[in-house]
Amino acid sequence: MGKIVRRGSLAAAAALAATISLAPSALADDDSGPIDIDGSPEVVAPNGPNVWRFADRDRIGTALEAAERTNGVWGGEDGNIVILATDADYPDALAAAPLADQLNAPVLLTKPGEVLDSRVADYLQDNDVDDVILASGEGVLKSGIVNEIEAMGIATERVSGVNRYETAYLLAQEAISYNIADDEYPNIFLASGTNFPDALAAGAAAAQHSGVVLLTQANGLELYTFAALQPGGYAGNDAINHREVIAIGGPAANAAPKGYLGNPVDVDFNIVGKNRYETAAMTADAYFEDPENVVVASGEGFADAIVGGAYAANVDGPLLLTNNGGLPRATINYLTGNVDRGENVFVFGGPGAVSPAVSTQIAELFRY
Repeated sequence: MGKIVRRGSLAAAAALAATISLAPSALADDDSGPIDIDGSPEVVAPNGPNVWRFADRDRIGTALEAAERTNGVWGGEDGNIVILATDADYPDALAAAPLADQLNAPVLLTKPGEVLDSRVADYLQDNDVDDVILASGEGVLKSGIVNEIEAMGIATERVSGVNRYETAYLLAQEAISYNIADDEYPNIFLASGTNFPDALAAGAAAAQHSGVVLLTQANGLELYTFAALQPGGYAGNDAINHREVIAIGGPAANAAPKGYLGNPVDVDFNIVGKNRYETAAMTADAYFEDPENVVVASGEGFADAIVGGAYAANVDGPLLLTNNGGLPRATINYLTGNVDRGENVFVFGGPGAVSPAVSTQIAELFRY
């Protein structure tokens, strides 16, 4: 079985709530996320948005760049919290965006192993971080990293399942536990766990629409996702009492009717585009009306998109996807139809992930 292991002094209310996963609760629709951006935009479109780029020499640095240039407005009533994931793979952090939104927490990256990246260590100390949530198993972000963090006087918590599907299930429960005062159930967004784009677009939408993200397999549902959707749970695993079930992307829409061991699950509606770019744009169109902030990240590489997806959740904006060399048509259409002068578009990643031409192209869309 997976586990949520708390070490140190994470919020007592959350610790209690984690034991009552069937209690009615929903995630907040609004927050005071990191929207006070430090520095100057990369490009200013005369009749369009400010275009910012968060980039560094590697994916770890890019995540830190986003966190450090946000004027220290991360955190909330539970203190300054960071979600830490590996830079080497995407599965464990696929469903982290709603939790990041609840906690106003950035997602930072470090290499797998026993040693915390020194730049991340400096960030934790310089920003008076109280708690670090490790969205990864002990075989990836190992005990040496935990010991290093705790030696700084920072509490740690590990949210880890036996696989990516249980990890998503536990992250969903954790997100719900931080908002136990509301009287409505959350929505559940289903997205593929075998690739990253749909789940990251779903995470931003879920955070905006009082939801959490659960993952599907290629040809059906895994045990933990299925159990979460069943009244009363299944095979000793708790249900997540919920309102709507929304499948984001063709793989999730195809997996739900196949269900688990031949038992299908009902979906309220599907959002399926011709490709990942159109699916992300359609999701944005469905859940974000005139957003003040929009995030654009690579649809070809996961690392910057993982961080960008959580950032989008925190700034109450959608996650759109792009090719390295230029914007796909679906992304262009969403930007021109929904972004206005003075709003913000945040581009995540260095030139190896998203070329500088993309930022310029975004600005050029609004030169009229």
